Amino acid sequence: MNRVRGSKSRHTGAGTRVVWFDGAFRVECTGHGPTLELAVYYGRYLMSQQPIGSIQEAWIRAGEICRVLADGDADLGALAAGRGA
Repeated sequence: MNRVRGSKSRHTGAGTRVVWFDGAFRVECTGHGPTLELAVYYGRYLMSQQPIGSIQEAWIRAGEICRVLADGDADLGALAAGRGA
C-alpha cells in the first residue's frame, strides 16, 4: 500500500476509506471517527465484516481472514464475530 501525504494534514470530516487486495480478496476499511469498519469481499460477495479500531489492526485482521478464506477452512460465523477460525 502506498501512502502519500501533503505538507499539511487537515481533518476534513469526510471520513476514511482505504482499499487493498489480498490475493483474490478486496479489503475495505472505512469509517468516520474512532471506529472503522473492516469488510472483506470475494468479487461482489461480502465474506466478512466487523468493527475495527485502527488501520494497523485492520491490516493484521484482514490478513488472518483472507488466509482462512483462501484455505477453505472458514467458519464464517467465527469470522463475522471476530474470533478467527
